[in-house]
Amino acid sequence: MFVVLLPGLVVAASDPVHPADACAAATAEVSRNPGDGDARTRLGWCRYRASAFEEAAAIFADELSRNVGDVDARVGLAFAQMQQGRIETARS
Repeated sequence: MFVVLLPGLVVAASDPVHPADACAAATAEVSRNPGDGDARTRLGWCRYRASAFEEAAAIFADELSRNVGDVDARVGLAFAQMQQGRIETARS
């Protein structure tokens, strides 16, 4: 059986992966290939899951500035903004 930790990061269910390790892997992936929008979005979701909502929002907003059609980043940005209490901004 496999478990999806982040979009694009799948491990065997028996592999113990700590969320911090997943974030470190996502950060390294973005460092290796900063132009990879999927990697940046994975990092945004990782920071969101770590309750770093301001940082997640910044990552998602950066991805949207590069690719306005990135639906995953748009949803992530809205979720992160809602967690920060910025409901009206999230709705727009």
